[in-house]
Amino acid sequence: MRQVRVVIFIQVLNSFVTGVLGVALPLMMKERNVDIITIGLVFASLPMIFQLSRILFATVSDFWGKKLFFVLNGFFGVVASLIYYLAYTPLEFLFGKVVEGTKDGSLWAVNRAFLLEKSEKKWTTLVYLRTAVYVAYAVGSLFAGFFIVWLFFEGTLTLCAVVGAFVVPSALLLVGDRKKRFSVAKALHLLDFRKKDAVFKSS
Repeated sequence: MRQVRVVIFIQVLNSFVTGVLGVALPLMMKERNVDIITIGLVFASLPMIFQLSRILFATVSDFWGKKLFFVLNGFFGVVASLIYYLAYTPLEFLFGKVVEGTKDGSLWAVNRAFLLEKSEKKWTTLVYLRTAVYVAYAVGSLFAGFFIVWLFFEGTLTLCAVVGAFVVPSALLLVGDRKKRFSVAKALHLLDFRKKDAVFKSS
């Protein structure tokens, strides 16, 4: 159960930061003279980056283990917040979105699989995961306005970086799973969508 709690805690931190960024980032981009159409295009890149990185990381995690990707999630979270802190041009914000999408992909590539392996009450644990995602996101969105008023945009992004940094030591508490020798042929087989079932394609 301790391992499950650690993963849920990591998920809460991530969803909280996502909620804050969802409110603060477009407002900051507008203040830094990025036009609304460009803001939409930058945000539209996130789902594509997320899905591509999630599939890639999920495949590689079968060989390198899942713990690594929880640690990477924390690292990318800090980097994404710092990029946004320094960004002023659309390309810089786009780069931040690429890193943020990679951050989310690294977590969602392994979180559910890890919980299913470590938990006895599998479906109940997945319900807890989803509940944590929505509640933490809502709380982050709610407090984003207060953070912007109290800390300004720069302080808000610094706070997001600090929260993201807590993911790394939390991830190091996880028990690493057994690693396998990397095989290009097997990795390509795992990436073949034609061999995926309906559950995988719908998720």
